[in-house]
Parts: sequence; C-alpha cells; structure tokens
Amino acid sequence: MAVSPAIGISAGDSTFDHAIASGRLLQELRKDGLYSTLKEYNCINVVNDLDNSSGTSVDLYGLIRHDSKGQTGDIDAYAGASQSQYTKRTISLGLLSETLRFNKDKTLSQQITSFNQGEGQMENLKDWMLSIFRATIINQAAGNTATSITAPSCASTAFTGGDLTKIVGYNSAIAPSTTRRAFGSNAAISADESITSSHPLTIADFRRIYANMSATVAGIQRWNLIRNKDARAVAVIGITGANQLLTEADSAGLTVTRQAMATLSGGKEFLLDDFKLIGLPFRFLVVDDDDLPRGVNSSTSAEVANTRRAVVLGANALDLVFGKGYQPSTGGAFPGFNIDSDMDYKKLNNQVYLKASAMFGIKKTQLSGFGANSATSYDFATYIISHYTAN
Repeated sequence: MAVSPAIGISAGDSTFDHAIASGRLLQELRKDGLYSTLKEYNCINVVNDLDNSSGTSVDLYGLIRHDSKGQTGDIDAYAGASQSQYTKRTISLGLLSETLRFNKDKTLSQQITSFNQGEGQMENLKDWMLSIFRATIINQAAGNTATSITAPSCASTAFTGGDLTKIVGYNSAIAPSTTRRAFGSNAAISADESITSSHPLTIADFRRIYANMSATVAGIQRWNLIRNKDARAVAVIGITGANQLLTEADSAGLTVTRQAMATLSGGKEFLLDDFKLIGLPFRFLVVDDDDLPRGVNSSTSAEVANTRRAVVLGANALDLVFGKGYQPSTGGAFPGFNIDSDMDYKKLNNQVYLKASAMFGIKKTQLSGFGANSATSYDFATYIISHYTAN
C-alpha cells in the first residue's frame, strides 16, 4: 500500500509499516491544535497505561487540597501535622474503531485507482479519529448529558444509545455543577431551555467567572487555576461567540492579542482563532459553532436548539488515559493507537481493508466540598457558559 505524504501515515504490508503507522497516528493527535494547547496549559492530565485494554478501568490518584487543621491521633512522630486530601479517580477505557473496505480490481489501471483510494481512505480515518477526540474532550468537559448528541464533524447522524459513550470519552458525562455554570449575558436563568436571543456570550460572563475563580464559598472549594502561564484558564468558544466578544471588546476599547496561527501546527484546520483580551486571564480558543455542544433540556435531556456551551478549563480539568495500542512482536506497545493494514486481513476476496483503532478514556475531574458539603462533588476545574447561537 502506498504512503500518504499529506498525513505521513503508511498502511504498508510489513510489521514495520504497521508499527510506524500506529505511532504516527498518536503523533497526529499530539499536534492537534485543541489537544496540544490544553496539554500545554495542563488542562488535561494524560496517562499512558500500557497494561489495560477495552472494558477495563484505570485508577488515578491526585492531590486535591491541603487541610490546615492539625491532625491528631495515631501519627505519633508528627502529632499536629497538617492533612492533605487525595482523590481517587476511576477512568473507564473503551475501544474506538473504524474499518474501511474497498474493492481492489485486477487490471493495472484499476489497481492504481484502488491504491489512490487507499491513500484517501487513510486520511479520512485519521480525520475521523481526531474529530472524535476533539468532540470527547469538549463534550466531557461541558457535561453534555443529552440523550442524542449531534456532532456534524464526526458523523452524518446523531450519536444515540450505545454510541453515546464514544462521543463523551467512554465515561458517563457529568452534568455541570450549579456553582460552575453561567448563562449568556450574565442572565438570572437556571436552564438551557430558557435561553433566548437576549443571551449572547458577553465579556461580563467571563468577568463573573474571573470573580468565581478564587472564591471559597459555603464549603465549596475554589476553582483549580492554571499557574505559571500567561492565563489562569483556557476558554473554548464558538466563532459566533468569538465575534460577539470581539465586537464588544472593540466598542469598549479593550486590547486584543493574537497568537500566530502558523504556530498551531497540525491544528490549524480546527482552531479558527486564538486570542486574549487584556484584563481577562483567559486564553480563548475559537472553534466552529458545531464543535461546541448544544444546551441540554433540564426535563427531557434533549438538545436545545439555538444554544451552545462555551467551556472554560483550569488546571487538571480532565483525565485522559491511553490504554495499550499496537504492540509489535518485539518491543513495547504504543499508547492508545493501532492501524491495521490490508495484509492483516490477507486481502480477502480481492478487497483492501484499512482499520484504525484507539484505546482511551477521558473524564472530567471533580472534588468533594467540606463541612456541610463534604458529601457533594463539584467540578474541579471546568466552567460552562450556555449562550444563544442561532443554528
């Protein structure tokens, strides 16, 4: 099978080509603009687990907060020592897999056509795989609990039933905490179905989040912030919301700074813009409106038309675990990804097969409150703003 220079992935007939193709698919993800930026800002905690496979789960442990009260009891050597609270997070792993098949004809000219199709099919597999990853990141962070999720970049039909799990990262979506959500124009409403054209995305919405970031109120822990970077959170917004913010910023005389899109290698086709508004500690990543989830009806769990959820992420907002991907007969496994070439299917019935698979799980992080809220979980570092965006 020929090599597709556009994406640098081979679907060759040898074990070596198989290994190279699988490894390069992982590299394609790492170059993606959304993933690489969130990883750069430590919004995603990435773990490579090369022992577990689909249908299993991985336990992660992380420090949540420091309790300043002296600890007494059985710690004789350090009586009065302060206590640190850790959390156990269980991430389920699933297998995302897609197989493409096309006929391999017998004449030389027809074989050339078939091989050319193979190059295009490999690129289609790569694009489809990455679009699913982008969707899982945003849907999981946004707490998209809709019973039918429309994702035009991933599928021609909505994800429903058993397919829902793949679009939210193989872990059930968790609805946004009431303390970690807002509505466009800082509106005093409480449900996505109440959103109207009077509720666009505004600068006031992000100022409200800014005020919420460092607050500890009624036993609810403060939001987890990005540190040692040029922002304290990353906001993923749609192009309509971005236009609303930039128009408002221009009227208010706020300075806009942009990152050169040329530096977003591999992700330029997904990120439409990347900017900051002076005075707000957010890095804004702009995507197509369709790449943001719609609002969710609080009674029916159906998608709400003319709404989108902008997602704001702090540090360690999401856990992403890659399971064991392709493993050659000698040597270690690749995290997460596997590409099977046509030789793996023995060219059955004179047809060519290409298959891409990913072993992963992604889940939003949460923490418990304290005092009267000690038994309640809250989103650790995600905040959503439901706002009006015309379909």
